[in-house]
Parts: sequence; C-alpha cells; structure tokens
Amino acid sequence: MEKNNKYLSVKSAMLLASFGIFGYTAANANHTVHADVVPTAAQSSSAAAASSNVDSAQAAVSSAADTLSTASAAYSTASAAASSANDALAAASSAGVEATPEHIQQVQSEVNSQSDVTSSANDRVAADRTNVTNQESAVNSAQAAKTTADNAVTAQQTVVDQAQSAVTSDSNSIDAMNPTLIAKNLTDAQNNLSADTAAESAASDAVTSASAAAASDAAVYSAAQATEDSASDTMNSLIAIENTAKAAYSDALAAETGAFDETMIAAINAQAAAATATKNAVDAATVFMNAQIAANSALATSQSSQAALTAAQDTLATAQQKVQDDQVALLEAEQSMAVLLAAEQQLADDQATLTSEQATLTDLQTTAADRATDLANAQTALDEAENQLVSDGNTAATDQQELTTLQRQLATLTQLAQNLADAQTAADAANAALDQATSAYASAQAAYDEALQNYHVAVAIDDAIQQQENNNGNTDNGGTTDNNASTGDDSNSDTNGNGSTDSNNTTGVTTGNDESTGTSQGSSVTQVTNSNNIVKPAKVEQAVATKVTATPVKKMTTNKKASSNALPQTGDANNNEVAALGLGMLTLTTLLGMFGLRKKYTN
Repeated sequence: MEKNNKYLSVKSAMLLASFGIFGYTAANANHTVHADVVPTAAQSSSAAAASSNVDSAQAAVSSAADTLSTASAAYSTASAAASSANDALAAASSAGVEATPEHIQQVQSEVNSQSDVTSSANDRVAADRTNVTNQESAVNSAQAAKTTADNAVTAQQTVVDQAQSAVTSDSNSIDAMNPTLIAKNLTDAQNNLSADTAAESAASDAVTSASAAAASDAAVYSAAQATEDSASDTMNSLIAIENTAKAAYSDALAAETGAFDETMIAAINAQAAAATATKNAVDAATVFMNAQIAANSALATSQSSQAALTAAQDTLATAQQKVQDDQVALLEAEQSMAVLLAAEQQLADDQATLTSEQATLTDLQTTAADRATDLANAQTALDEAENQLVSDGNTAATDQQELTTLQRQLATLTQLAQNLADAQTAADAANAALDQATSAYASAQAAYDEALQNYHVAVAIDDAIQQQENNNGNTDNGGTTDNNASTGDDSNSDTNGNGSTDSNNTTGVTTGNDESTGTSQGSSVTQVTNSNNIVKPAKVEQAVATKVTATPVKKMTTNKKASSNALPQTGDANNNEVAALGLGMLTLTTLLGMFGLRKKYTN
C-alpha cells in the first residue's frame, strides 16, 4: 500500500496556511483604542476579569496539552499495535494464501473420502484378521485332528504289530507241534484203538463164552457137588442108620439070651435092618462115589473152563489194556490234535484279528492322510489369509498415510485459517483501538486548538484592556494610537506585552471511513506556564499506522469566543472580517483535511 504524497502535501499546506491566518488574526491584529472611551471602574473590573480569563485559558491549554499528550501516546501505542497486528495479518494472509474455505472444503472432502477408503481398508483388515484367526483355529484343529489320527495310526500300528507277532508266534507254535506227526499219531492211535477194540471185543466175546462155559461147568460141578453132597449126606445118613442098626443089632445081640424071643426077633430084625442099612449105605456110598466122581469130573471140567475163562479174561485184560493204552495214546493224540487245532484256531483268530486290525490301520491311515490333506489345505488357506492380510494391511497403511497426510494438510490449512481469522480479529481490534485512539487524538487536538485559540483571544483581550488602560491619558480626541506592533508568519506568532506565545508547525492526518496510512510527524503540543504566560511547545512522539480502519472524526469546532464581539474597547469588533476569514479558512481546511482531499488507497 502506498501513500499519495500529493494529497498529503496539499492538506499540509492548507492546514499551515489556516493556522497562520488564524494566528495572525488572533495575535497580531491592530487594536484601536477609541478616544471617546474613558477608563472606568468597570474597565478595571474588566481588566481583572480578562486577566482571570487568561489564567483560566492558560490552565485549560495546559490541561488540553496533557490530554493531547496522553492521546498522542495512546495513538502511538495503538498505531504500533495496529501496525504489528497488520503485519501479523499480512504474514498470516501470506502464509494462509491457500487456506481458503473452498480449498479447506476440498481438502475436507478429500479427507472424508480418504477416511471412507481407509475405514473400508481397515474393515477389510479387520475381516482379514478375523479370517486369519479363523484359519489359524482351523489349522490348529486340523493339526490336532492330524495328530490324533497319527496317534491312532501309531497305536493301531502297535496293535497290528502285536497281532502280527501273535500270528507269527502261533505259526511257530504250530510248526513246533509237527502237525503231520500229530495227525499220523492220531490216525495210528485211532487205528490201533480200533484194532485193539476189535481184539478186546473178541477177547470179551471169548471171555463171555468161557465165562458161560465156566458158569455151565461150575453149575454142573455145583450140581455134581450137590449130588455128591446129597449122596454123602444120604450115605452118611445111611451109615448112621447102619451104625444105628448095627448098634441096635449089637444091643440086640447083647440082649439076646439065646432064647428065641422078642429079643431074638429084635436082634434079627435089627440085623436085617442093619444089613439093609448097610446095603443102603453101600448103595449110598456107591451113589456118593459116583456123585463124587461126577463132581470131580465136573470140577475138572469147571476148573478147565475156569482156566479157559481166566485165559480169556487175561486175553481180554490184555486187549483191554491195549485198548486203554490206545485210548490214552488216542487221547494224547487227540489232545495234541486239539492243541494243534486250538493253535490253528488261535492262528486263524489271530490272523482274522490281524486282518481286521490291518483294515482298521488302513482306515486310520486313510483318515490320517485325509487329516494331513485337511491340514495342508488349512495351512494353504492360512497362508492365503495372511498374504491377504499383509496386502490389505499395506493398502490400509498406505491409505492411512494418505489420510494422515490429508488430515495434516487439513489441520495445517485449518490452523492457517484460524491464524488468519485470529490475526484478522486482532488486526480489527487493533485498528478499532487505533480508530478510537485517532478519534481521541483528534478530539484532544481539537480541544487543544480551541483552548489555545481561547487563550490567544484571552491574551489579546487582556493586552488590549491593559494597553487601553495604560494609554488612557495619552489618547487624543478623534485619533488612534497603535500601541502594539505585531508581526507573524505562517509558523510563529509573537505577542508583545505581558506574555509571548510560540507555536510550531503541526501536521496531522485524520482518517475517515476508508483505509489509509497516516503519519504524525513533528506534532507539537503547546504547554502553558503560569509564571510568565508563555506557551511552550511540547514534542509529541512520532506514530505510524499502516493499513488501519478508523471511524470519521467529528469536525473540529472553532472557538466561538475568539469571533465574538467581546472587545468593544479595542475596536476589534470592527476588524472581525479578518478573524472571520481566518476562522473560515480553518474550518474549510479542517473539512477538506477530513473529507475533501482524502483518497482511498488500495494495495
């Protein structure tokens, strides 16, 4: 932003001219004392009042100077703050040239879009992780199933090996038994038993026959023995009878007296009975003898039959022993055969068990192979899931990096926009403060100018009154006396009398509604000392404000007292045309400085 120096020079020149005219009008005007005016007590009272007005005006100027100095310092501070804030705003504007709402909205849209892409990628990663977890569980399950199947195969292999060992053992046992020999022994035992059983049967038949013959001969012998015994008994009985008859005969003989009597008869009868008994005994003995012979013959026959029976029984016993031996041998052969058959059955059972266990082993091996295939498939699926997770993870990481970059860009743009907004707020606040300080400074300057103008008027009035009182006796009728000679230019005014006033040039720039650059250079504030009524200038610090916005300053008011007809004794009322001209130029210059000659400056 550049200042149009041309307009500022015009304004400065017109201000200087207006202040010069005003100073010349107020301080250096010729005061005419009319001859017909006679000093009175009222004039002395007016002189005292004028002197009091000078003191009051001097105090007002001093107060206004203090206020102006304070306002100038506040303006300088506000101007520096505004300049710093505007520099910061310019820096923020330069830094945030890309932080436009459209650009921020575009980046925000990109962030939202990339956020959706990243969220989708993260969802895929989460799904991949779930899939990997599931696949890991599947692999673990498949591994566990394979381990179980392998353990089952191992266990079943042990069972098969045991069954094979049993079959081998059975086969070795059978081979050790010599099945051919066992079969031959069984056959021989069966044949021997059959033959010996037949011999036994024949021997038994022979025994039976011999036993029957022996029994028959024994019966014959028994019968002959019975007959013999009966004949013996008969014989013994007949012998007894014979003996009895012989005894009776003996007794009868003993009793025989020789006479033939009953005794003789009894003896004869006894002798006959004895003879008969003897004969019967002899017959009985014969029968006994025959019976004994028959019995002995039957005994011999019986003994012969018995011997034949015994021989037959011995043969039978031998045959039976053979049969028993054959039976034992057959039993042993059968037992061996049974053991062989049991071993063969055990072998068959063990072979069947081996076959069954081998079939089970085959099934388990098939299952283990299936579980191995399942594990391989699960591992392949896990590898694919992990590869997919890595791929989607890389994509998600890339998307996240892009999102982070966009978020950082958005944060940077947002921060720059915020910095710009903060700088704009700070600049607006600083410029508003500068506007207020400018307005306060302008008001203080106007109040100071008015107080200074009033002071000059009061001094002029006081000088006029004092001059009139001093020259009251030296005034000719119809004539005028010029008691004061005043010279002045645009920059200084010197009033001779009780006091003198010096004023430096004052250049001021007042900003209006538009932005402008104002510089207060060499501004001076007049201070009044009560000791000698001399108004001294006080230097105001230079203040620079760049790109500020200020509110319009009200038009400075002129000192109405200076233009009033308050000095009839000095004849100033007759010279009001020059004062009015000065005041008019001052008002016009002020208005032109505030509004007429301002130009809006742009970057």
